[in-house]
Amino acid sequence: MNEKLTTQQIVSALINLFVMILSLFVIVSLLLKLTGHSPTSEQILVSSLIVLLTGYGGVFKKYGDIRIDHLEEKMDLKFDHIGNRVNMFERQMDQRFSALEKQMEFRFSRIEKKLGIV
Repeated sequence: MNEKLTTQQIVSALINLFVMILSLFVIVSLLLKLTGHSPTSEQILVSSLIVLLTGYGGVFKKYGDIRIDHLEEKMDLKFDHIGNRVNMFERQMDQRFSALEKQMEFRFSRIEKKLGIV
């Protein structure tokens, strides 16, 4: 039971840890950009390390599934919020377009009256 780690095992573990941190860095940066943030690389790195240390990467296996579920719920809420903002933006654009359309109709009718077309 008291096995010593070989250099190859240590290097392999370090490479795996580096790949995990790098992949978390990419995932967190994409998620932050999807939610409309424009974070700096330091903020992304800190966020990735926090996610890694809170169990998302399997460091604390006991709480890993709970953390993943919690993160999924938070991301669902974020995507719902983004969807709501998009819908609100579409409604605003529809209202503005409708108001602009009415304004243009009014102006054209005034021009037609002045020219005696109507």
